[in-house]
Amino acid sequence: MPFCTQCGSKLPDNASFCTNCGAAVNKTENNYESEPVYGSKAPDYQQRFYENKANEQNSGSQPNCGYQQNFNQQPAGTYRADVPRRDLAICVILSVVTCGIYGIYWYYKLIEELNIAAPEEDSPSAIAVILLTIITCGIYGYYWLYKAGNRIDNIRQLNGEPSSSLGLLFIILAICQLSIADYCLIQNELNKISLN
Repeated sequence: MPFCTQCGSKLPDNASFCTNCGAAVNKTENNYESEPVYGSKAPDYQQRFYENKANEQNSGSQPNCGYQQNFNQQPAGTYRADVPRRDLAICVILSVVTCGIYGIYWYYKLIEELNIAAPEEDSPSAIAVILLTIITCGIYGYYWLYKAGNRIDNIRQLNGEPSSSLGLLFIILAICQLSIADYCLIQNELNKISLN
């Protein structure tokens, strides 16, 4: 069975062109080895083939088979972050049953995970946000919810979804004593982009 001298692919016996790379088959050269040779005695074309494959993997490009494709562009809807997926119902039930203690833990985890999913240069740590919220009697918590809404909007835009004024919605819900609804909305968005 012949092998292509350009890429090393197996060819049908009567092939005039390589079915993988499109190179013309020169039947006068030694393309007609009975089997590919493995190990250190591999033919020059096989060595070039594997070197090209290694270079393509290192550079992120794909072989040019008569057409060009850009594989480095990330299609819309594929933004993902290394954050865990949480069940909203369990989080709400545990927050109610523990009289808000689990809610504080959940709030802490939401801040940390939002910092991972939508990092910003000046985003404070979860402990700093909780302390500032306590010191300012909740005012900083409203500010953080507004910023969190904007960051969720940025994540939505990365996934090709329309943006909305989530920051304003989060503040309105918090003023109406519905912060748990804010947590649910943030967690829902984080669940959508979770790798887990």
